[in-house]
Amino acid sequence: MAEEETETAASEENTESSGEEASADAEVVEGKFGKAEIVIPDTVQKAPDDSQKHYHSIANKGETLKVASEKVLGSSSKEELKEHLPAAIVVKKNLRKDVDTLFN
Repeated sequence: MAEEETETAASEENTESSGEEASADAEVVEGKFGKAEIVIPDTVQKAPDDSQKHYHSIANKGETLKVASEKVLGSSSKEELKEHLPAAIVVKKNLRKDVDTLFN
């Protein structure tokens, strides 16, 4: 009976430590697709709030396009390509509109 309690406690500890390891793994994955350090140019920091918002919007869409393009280029079948390509096209069009708006 004492052995069963010890095993139960040990398995609970393993479950808790596994959760910690999983969260550490999640942080690694998050770091893979996100930016480890956000660097904002001085000129953007000195710009009006509206321009800063446009800059951040375009930067985020650029990152999204990068991830979407990796999925498209990494497609190994026609079905995967059909799944990922429309999203990449939409992100590209939205990014192009934002850039045109920013420079006009």
